[in-house]
Amino acid sequence: MRKIASIARLYTSALDVTIAASVSQTYNCNTWTATTFTGTATSTSGSNTVNWYSSPSSTTVLSTGTTYTIYPTATTTLYAEATSSAGCVSPTRASATINIYAAPTITTQPSTTAATYCRNATAIPLSVVASSTVAMTYQWYNSSGVAISGATSSSFTPPTTTA
Repeated sequence: MRKIASIARLYTSALDVTIAASVSQTYNCNTWTATTFTGTATSTSGSNTVNWYSSPSSTTVLSTGTTYTIYPTATTTLYAEATSSAGCVSPTRASATINIYAAPTITTQPSTTAATYCRNATAIPLSVVASSTVAMTYQWYNSSGVAISGATSSSFTPPTTTA
């Protein structure tokens, strides 16, 4: 009888462990760059291990650790599961998806003809036409490669107030 009571206490103690694996969703254009998923596990006692899987029910561990780096070429979902030092496993696997989108396509380039303007003259606006499967943002740069503050639309009129 004494042995059974000891086992019951151990089991109850193990149930007090709270484990959560969390991952953040990441979007990546098809640029062949690494994308990192991060999982975190916490418990009331002991250390935790985070295992990464390719499906919610897979038994094949892809990687072990709080960080898993992959190089996806297509939309990919990964699952993280935490295990405490007492052997308790998180009740569900946390999932995250990396959505891979094609890079935007510029269908009409801005004019490449050099233009010279007198100070305070009206400059001809530059514009670009682009398409994408997701929302786009724009940023215009000066000839030194520095982003022009506030130049974040598909058209840009160069300032002529400075020499």
